[in-house]
Amino acid sequence: MIKKVTSIISSFLLFGCVSKSEYEQLEAREEYARETAKEYIHLYDSLIYVVIPKLEEKIKQQNKPRKKAKTKSKFYTEQQALNFVKDWYGFYNAEWIYRNPRIRRSANNVFVVSLEEATKSTGRRVTKINQDLTTTKTKEMIYTWYSNVYELTIANNGKYSFKPKF
Repeated sequence: MIKKVTSIISSFLLFGCVSKSEYEQLEAREEYARETAKEYIHLYDSLIYVVIPKLEEKIKQQNKPRKKAKTKSKFYTEQQALNFVKDWYGFYNAEWIYRNPRIRRSANNVFVVSLEEATKSTGRRVTKINQDLTTTKTKEMIYTWYSNVYELTIANNGKYSFKPKF
């Protein structure tokens, strides 16, 4: 039995030993692992003590209720809105004519405009029958009128949009 124990111990010593070059390589790997661990610990500390507090501060600032800069919007009256309608039909929609505009404010500088409109090309002159049964054309025109509702939105800088409401 002593022979068995000594043979086990001797085999353990023979197979458990490494050469000097392998031992030095293992020591170099261990030293590299220690240095890398130190770098990771340093990065962890900088993350914990520097980066995270800065991020927390930034998040707090983003979540703060911000004071809104109040800009006073220009107030347009119904008469000024009517002037914008005249501009629309005089420049952008010159082929059409309108009558009986009614303007109602729906919000600040937003108006609902109800009017009747017709195209100039559909108009025809009124023919008058005289007593002697002759006909004469007068200057009066007859149009086919259509009722429409628009939404007029006026910006502070005077630009506007005039779009169909429905």
